[in-house]
Amino acid sequence: MAITGADLRPGGASGGGADGIDVGGVKARIQAFDDAHGEYVVDGGWIRFADGAVREVNPLGLLSRPPDDAYKLATRILRYRELVLERAVNAFTDRKTYFVQSAKSHLQEVRAGPPPADADAAAAELKALQLVVQTAKVAVDEARACVTCTEPAGLKANRERHLQNRQANEALLERLGNIEI
Repeated sequence: MAITGADLRPGGASGGGADGIDVGGVKARIQAFDDAHGEYVVDGGWIRFADGAVREVNPLGLLSRPPDDAYKLATRILRYRELVLERAVNAFTDRKTYFVQSAKSHLQEVRAGPPPADADAAAAELKALQLVVQTAKVAVDEARACVTCTEPAGLKANRERHLQNRQANEALLERLGNIEI
């Protein structure tokens, strides 16, 4: 089904809802966009896709395909991968904390309760989550390398100049700090 501009106008091509907004057309537009871009994570008011596409969480908001510019695409993909890593780390940490805290609380009881999980099952679950974190770290490192490789020369020069200025200011402060009356 092709989505046209008429679908986005009040009343839409397929008939509007009671409030005059074509909810079916908007839903279809978003579903088509989501299907075209695959895996995603929510980042505040944005939904970021693995291929570099982004859209607003607001159903009437912006839908942005992956940029043609290699550097912009690389930075979007890096952000997506950083969010995936953050969620993987949180999942691992949360699950490990649950196992540890549950076991500790049972040990403090007069009559210790059963452990939250079989030791082998808990270890296997944490090792699986650990592998997800390690895989996500590798993906972030690859994305960072891609950002570095595609960074425009002007941005690199600016970054290097700022680093040199920072080092010069630090050297000045160190040298002036040694001068006393």
